[in-house]
Amino acid sequence: MLEKLRKFTNVPVIMLTARSNSQDKVQALNVGADDYLTKPFSLDELFARVNAVLRRSQPTIPEQQLTNSSIITTGEFSLDIASKRSWINGKEFKLTYTEFSLMEILALNLDKVVQHETLLTDVWGPEYRDDIEYLRVAIARIRRKMKEKLTNKEEYIVTYPGLGYMLKSIQVVES
Repeated sequence: MLEKLRKFTNVPVIMLTARSNSQDKVQALNVGADDYLTKPFSLDELFARVNAVLRRSQPTIPEQQLTNSSIITTGEFSLDIASKRSWINGKEFKLTYTEFSLMEILALNLDKVVQHETLLTDVWGPEYRDDIEYLRVAIARIRRKMKEKLTNKEEYIVTYPGLGYMLKSIQVVES
């Protein structure tokens, strides 16, 4: 059901379930869940997670941080921070809100390594700063989506094990 939902909306989704093995969590996150909560859970934890998902669905970059151009381009990939849209080779490239938030942070720090904790805190909230599996799944999903659309098949998101991720600048070579 979530796969069908993701085809037409980026509404935040929290999976509430009794299934707690890591494969179920990874599968749910891969098809587009924003969070995954297993029973039993406290209402305080549920409310905190709902608030974190709602925070992520709000604009994240203050207006004064935007440069004259809010479009950041590297290679075939472009990201427009102001309109919350992205493109590969001039064709719109759909990202979920969480995926866009990750790419936005990486793009604003182009060619700089962004630590796991920073990405997790800024995208999912401070209570997620040690939940690296969320980050790994989201980055893998973005990479998979990008590889389907890119013509040069170059790796845009570089992994720095134990440290973080970096969006690298790529020069398009005209032939």
